[in-house]
Formats: sequence, C-alpha cells, structure tokens
Amino acid sequence: MQHWNSFAKKLNKNGEKIMYTYMVLDTPKLENNTIKLDFPNQSSKEDFIKRQGNLMAYLRESLQNFELTVEINVTEEVKQKFAFTPEEKFEKLKEINPAIDLMRKLFELELS
Repeated sequence: MQHWNSFAKKLNKNGEKIMYTYMVLDTPKLENNTIKLDFPNQSSKEDFIKRQGNLMAYLRESLQNFELTVEINVTEEVKQKFAFTPEEKFEKLKEINPAIDLMRKLFELELS
C-alpha cells in the first residue's frame, strides 16, 4: 500500500488525474503476486489496463517482485464515484437536477 499510495500521489502532483482516479477508485487487495481491483465498468477497466505500464514497472522495481500482475473485476456493486464520459457526466447532472434534460431538449443540444 505504501508504494501504491506513493505512486498515486506522484500522479496527482503531475496532473495525471485519470490514472490517479483509477488508483483511488478501489483499495487494492494483494493475493500472492496478483493485485486485485474492483472497477464499476468495463471502459474504466480497459483504460486502466492501457495506462498501467508505468505503475507496474514502479511497483515491480520497488517491491523487487517482477511477477506482479493486475486482475480487475468489473462489478455493478461498486458505487461509481466519478463520471468520465460526457454521457456519464450528463447522467450525474440529471440526477442532481432533472430539469437539465428539459433544457438539453429545448435547445436541441447533443452530448459529445
């Protein structure tokens, strides 16, 4: 956890907010040489996998364990804390104020 948190803080400090968000989305569980995470959706999982290179290199080197792997479980039970896509952001706003959908329709706005 010490190395995980240290890398997350470094990402946040360097403005790498997306990867930082993924790292704080769930507390990792270590089983043997596998870091297990739960993510709220498939797109977050796929994006994390694309971005994990520097994290894994850092952890493997810091822990002197070059057999470390990541396993991500997509579960609907995980409460989504963050909205990433325009559609997710709009849905969050609509939960807060349903009138925003009326405004979108009235002005014929598209999500992009």
